[in-house]
Amino acid sequence: MERVTIRKGSIISMCKHYDQIVSYVYHEEDCITKMLINYYRDYMDAINLDSMEEIDLIYHYDEALAYYLDNAKFYRLVQEEYNNQNDWGNFIIKNLIHLYEVYQDMVQTKLTESKWL
Repeated sequence: MERVTIRKGSIISMCKHYDQIVSYVYHEEDCITKMLINYYRDYMDAINLDSMEEIDLIYHYDEALAYYLDNAKFYRLVQEEYNNQNDWGNFIIKNLIHLYEVYQDMVQTKLTESKWL
């Protein structure tokens, strides 16, 4: 029992948006948000804390999912992307992280371009 507590505490300390994500209230018909949050919860339960790759993946997924839940434009982009795909496969977590990185690059590019005007 003590091992579970230590494990959960380690994951939560790494993922600063844990409480926000697991307590997020979404509309019942929002299947994509439900799926993304469920994948987050499942991955939290199954993560191998000895694997740096898995730790890195959950850290980035935590960031991307929190941004998805907070940012309306990114939310719409993700909804559009996932609605256009019929087969999400086993890459749901990596897809969201990739979309987040692409979106952040776009936002950063717009900010940089507008600074010089």
